[in-house]
Amino acid sequence: TISLWACGNNKLKAKDLVASLKTREMPQCLQEADGWCAKSRKWFEAASEKFTAKFLAKKYLISFIQDGYNVAEDAAAYTLEIEEKLKKLAQWQADKIQNARKTSTQTQEQVILDLLREHL
Repeated sequence: TISLWACGNNKLKAKDLVASLKTREMPQCLQEADGWCAKSRKWFEAASEKFTAKFLAKKYLISFIQDGYNVAEDAAAYTLEIEEKLKKLAQWQADKIQNARKTSTQTQEQVILDLLREHL
């Protein structure tokens, strides 16, 4: 999940991140001023005001954001839109999303994704 937030993919491995800390040379995806990491940092900061760290450590929210980003006609506008929507999200909505449970017809992930679509 850290790799998804930081780089937008699963290419950043824990061992590589640890090695980069030892050499003090950060991976390229973390250095780009206008890259994925810079965008996702804003989303993460906005989301961390509403969601628990435990929920953010799961892939639900970042995968939802990434899927929308990948199909957005205007990625810059989408970036700002998601950040604003996360900031405007009411706490009860965030609680509803992160405390969702599976139903007899849907997995927990499906319920969470439906709630994310509804509220974001």
